Amino acid sequence: MKKMKLQKAFPALLVLFLFSCQDTGTDKGPGQIMNVGAQGYITSGDWSGYAWISSSPGVTFTPTDFNALPAGGELAVTGKLPVDPSSSTSIMLGINLDQNISESTTDGVTLSGEGISYRIRNTNSTDLRLGLYNESQAKYYWTNLNGTSGSLPYSGFNTAPWNQGSGEDFEKETVDISSIVLVGYNASLLEIDFDFALLDLYEYSD
Repeated sequence: MKKMKLQKAFPALLVLFLFSCQDTGTDKGPGQIMNVGAQGYITSGDWSGYAWISSSPGVTFTPTDFNALPAGGELAVTGKLPVDPSSSTSIMLGINLDQNISESTTDGVTLSGEGISYRIRNTNSTDLRLGLYNESQAKYYWTNLNGTSGSLPYSGFNTAPWNQGSGEDFEKETVDISSIVLVGYNASLLEIDFDFALLDLYEYSD
């Protein structure tokens, strides 16, 4: 399995966000599953790995990483998303899914459930997407968030959901996933403040 750096360079394709919305459904899970360890080391069911932050150019944000986060701390990021007339600006909060503690590389995993349940805090109602990252192809599969909690079936993830789903659909049987990312973006003509956190994230099965 190909290895991946803990904190990856921000992909250029992330700034090509357009507009789209979809229903997130209802939460299918049994409550808090994700555990936050020291330095942002996450465990959630069979998933484990470090959390990290990255951005498109010109974004100001804090913290810049989770190295100082205590066990039980909140995976949160705040800052400003500037205006880019040619595209959107973006901030990414990601977690690696198959990474040993104190190591800087991660493998991919084959997802086995029906989808992902999530819970977030989104203080400024920033536009958000959730993405599945396939490292070997440097490819993201996205779905739009329309609420602070819910469950997202894997059948709803696509490489271009902002273009009426014209991209490639995610197929869990054939695509390994190295990380899951929560992305806030600004496609407006005004600078915006953002303040959001990933509170819980886990795979659900029917």
